[in-house]
Amino acid sequence: MTEAPTPVTTRNDIWTWLIIAAVTVLIWYWAAGETRVTGTLHTRLEFVVAGVEPEDWLIEPATLSVALEAEGSARAIRNAELAIKGRRLSVPVPAEVGRQRLDLTQLLSEHPQVQATGITILSSDPSTRELEIDEMVASPALVLPLPGVEADDVVVEPAQVTVRMRGRDRPLYGSDLTVEPVVPPRQLERLAPGTRHTLEDVPVRLSAGLPADGEVQIDPPRVKISFTIRSRIRAMELDYPVRVLIAGPHEDHERVELEPKQLRDVTVTVTDELAQRIESGEAVVFAVLHLKSRDREARITEKPVTYFMALRSDDTAEFVRATVGGSPDPPVINLTITPPPTD
Repeated sequence: MTEAPTPVTTRNDIWTWLIIAAVTVLIWYWAAGETRVTGTLHTRLEFVVAGVEPEDWLIEPATLSVALEAEGSARAIRNAELAIKGRRLSVPVPAEVGRQRLDLTQLLSEHPQVQATGITILSSDPSTRELEIDEMVASPALVLPLPGVEADDVVVEPAQVTVRMRGRDRPLYGSDLTVEPVVPPRQLERLAPGTRHTLEDVPVRLSAGLPADGEVQIDPPRVKISFTIRSRIRAMELDYPVRVLIAGPHEDHERVELEPKQLRDVTVTVTDELAQRIESGEAVVFAVLHLKSRDREARITEKPVTYFMALRSDDTAEFVRATVGGSPDPPVINLTITPPPTD
């Protein structure tokens, strides 16, 4: 019997098998990359009003962290992680003042940067978000002389600045805005009376008694002041508790309880003339807490004192600088706000 010849593997056969193996691996790799999978992606959204300068509008919250449940090929999920993980996605919102509730799942599904990855957004956590949107309005404000200082020949440069704030807050400040320079009392104490002084780069803020929530912008924020001190101011510790008064819109009828109702260990910095009136009982110091309508609606439980004022016996008043317990921070008043009884 004749034996069958043994097959001979040629070099061409080896290359053929290598090519087949390589193609098989490539097909497997491609198929694995195209397999539909789901994954969770984390990113941060930055809300912006479409088509306007960012500083012209105020959005709260301005940013938000979200977790996205996405579906797509394994490759698309990986690309999406590289494209949006740890980055901020800019999400435009309509230029409409007030509260807006956004469907984040829909917005992100239609977001160009997300669509470019090839994934499908199944859900987001949170799925919706309510934004508070307001337009910033600009108003001129006169720069006042140094508060609490009797001075002559005061020159402020510039004499007027621009104040930007929420449109809905602007009516709370009255028709004419003013700002005041902020100079530490210790710095003023080192300046000799009767001598011309010039202070450069002095910061300014809304005049005492005008509430500011950190949403007020002043341009320029600093001024130059030249003046001659006529008399000194001095600090005096009050020997009576200071009563806390509430100021706010008259149409609010909620019942508000304060704790404490009076403040102790209060020191005021005033002119010699006002100090004498306080000592003689011709002027009394009060602490004022300004409650806005939205504070009442939100039933806030605490808020710092807005300002201090001295009321004279002739019914004239002026704002004064004061500290409580030696702290430069305004004291915090605890609040209990209850709605008015219904008929």
